[in-house]
Amino acid sequence: MATTWQPKWQNEMHLSAWDRLKEALRRDWEQTKFDLKIGDGEQLNQDAADTLQQAAGTEPIPPPHQRNPLKINEDWQAAEHPISYGYMARRELGDEHPTWNDGIEAKLRSDWESGQAKADPTWDKAKDFVRYGYEYKLGDSLPPTSVPPTSANEGPVRERELDVLRQLSGDGPGFRDRLDEYMVMSQQLVDAMKEALDKQDAAALEGDARSLKGVSAQVGAHRVAGDSELIENAAAKRDLAGARVRLDMLKTDHRAALDKLQSIRASAFP
Repeated sequence: MATTWQPKWQNEMHLSAWDRLKEALRRDWEQTKFDLKIGDGEQLNQDAADTLQQAAGTEPIPPPHQRNPLKINEDWQAAEHPISYGYMARRELGDEHPTWNDGIEAKLRSDWESGQAKADPTWDKAKDFVRYGYEYKLGDSLPPTSVPPTSANEGPVRERELDVLRQLSGDGPGFRDRLDEYMVMSQQLVDAMKEALDKQDAAALEGDARSLKGVSAQVGAHRVAGDSELIENAAAKRDLAGARVRLDMLKTDHRAALDKLQSIRASAFP
């Protein structure tokens, strides 16, 4: 049997990093196939931020075929009711339906839409929370927010996520181009968000904020990603006054992130 050549400097640390990156990319590919309805892709709740953070080792990688923990884009008060509904349904109906399936989903949806839950979020918005509650087991962690919390000790750009982006870009010019693309695209999105607010266009604001959240997470601009998520949530609730206040904070954090990325670019590509 042929053996695979390994360089002398390769060690377990290198292999561990590669295994992490390989599995994160595999999960990203499965999610892409599922989203685009190509072949037999899997729904893994995997987005670009998950891929980068898993590859960097800042987010745990679930076992094969297991979804990432549900991400809460609302406050806990909005999520508590559907999660508790699913959890209590499992205690009542779990013997008949030990796993989540079309039958239990149809029953819980019927109860949700016909009972006292009429005043609650629609089933489409509540379903993932209900399923999380139904499948919850003691020892599971509660769903995290989709953007990791920031720390006062962290700068405007997380270096580990940026290192993953550097690896995924393949070469020096590729990494430089990704930085340049972000600096141009992110500024366009910030300007578009201001314009949407001026026009009182909540739908456009929500979409622009979601886009900025995604591209910012990819380059490690975690504060910008966090601000964008809060603006996205405010726009979804048509809270434009709250979104405008947060936009001022986002502009400051965005400027700091651009300054940091420009500094990194200048030192790497003099």
